[in-house]
Parts: sequence; structure tokens; C-alpha cells
Amino acid sequence: MKKLDRLLTLSLLLAVLATPVLAQDDPYDNRWYAGAAGGLVWPDSDRLTDERPDMHFGIHLGRFVSPALSLDLRLDRYKLDYDEGFGASGNVTQQSYGLVGRYHFTEGRTRPYFLAGLGIQDHDNFFDEGRDIYA
Repeated sequence: MKKLDRLLTLSLLLAVLATPVLAQDDPYDNRWYAGAAGGLVWPDSDRLTDERPDMHFGIHLGRFVSPALSLDLRLDRYKLDYDEGFGASGNVTQQSYGLVGRYHFTEGRTRPYFLAGLGIQDHDNFFDEGRDIYA
């Protein structure tokens, strides 16, 4: 598992470092951008968590690598409390680290896009802890 983590980390680092090389002398806006996300998570009863909504938050850092393609590094996190009725205690913490690519279909003020991503989801809870790859 450590070898896979190192490989994914190296891949993300090379993607970020290669971006300036790909973007040199291009006539589009290639500045870095950052953003934040927030929301509520409503888990279902199958998760053995209480059914109250909990906060979800995330941050991302990205850049256009061509006039129609942008890449973002993302970090998302949320924490849920277990339902005391099932005998579990504590909470579930889930973090996601990923690389997201967007293909933007048009130029202008409104830019619809297709999104695809790859990353690792780190979970820690009463039953187990570990990492899963997602796409």
C-alpha cells in the first residue's frame, strides 16, 4: 500500500510541476486559482450513523493547462457521528485527496464542462480505517 501511495503522490506532483511547462507562451489565462466548497451530508440509516446533517468542506487549487482543459488538486473532508442505538460510539472521519480534470466546452462567461477525477479516500471509524482509490 505504501508503494501505491508513493506512486500516486509522485503522479500528482509531476502533474502540478509539468503544468507550467505545458502552458508557456500560450494566449490563454493560465493563472492559478483556489476555491472552497461546503455543504451538508445527510447519511442514510444503513451507515449506522445518526441521521442529522453534518458539515462537508473542501478546498481546491487549480490552473488551466490549455484554453479548454483545467486541472485541480482537491481536499474534501467530513465527519459523522455514530447512532448510539446501535452500540457504536465515536465518529466517522472521511478525507479525500484527488486530481480533477475538466474539459470546458465553450468560451465566455458560462462554461459548461465535463469532469473526471482520480484520488484516494482516507477513512477512520469505529470498525476500521484505511484508504481506498476512487475514480
